[in-house]
Amino acid sequence: MLKRFWLSDYARDLAGLVGFAVTAWLLHRAGWPWWAWAPAAALAGIVAVTAVIISWFEYQRATYEADAARTKERLRNGEMEP
Repeated sequence: MLKRFWLSDYARDLAGLVGFAVTAWLLHRAGWPWWAWAPAAALAGIVAVTAVIISWFEYQRATYEADAARTKERLRNGEMEP
């Protein structure tokens, strides 16, 4: 369940939103003016989305061979249609 969510588009969107909100809240509480914390928070949101995308890519790269072998075996046994 968690694996499915982490690999979904919702995780990417949620990570960006949480990264933005947490950074904005922290910088606002530290006394930064809005015109300084808003771009910094937007950049933090972009960094969070990038981290999710990179982790998704690394997960796919790490598990590709096992998934491909499992799918090939299922196709060979007739459990799946091509």
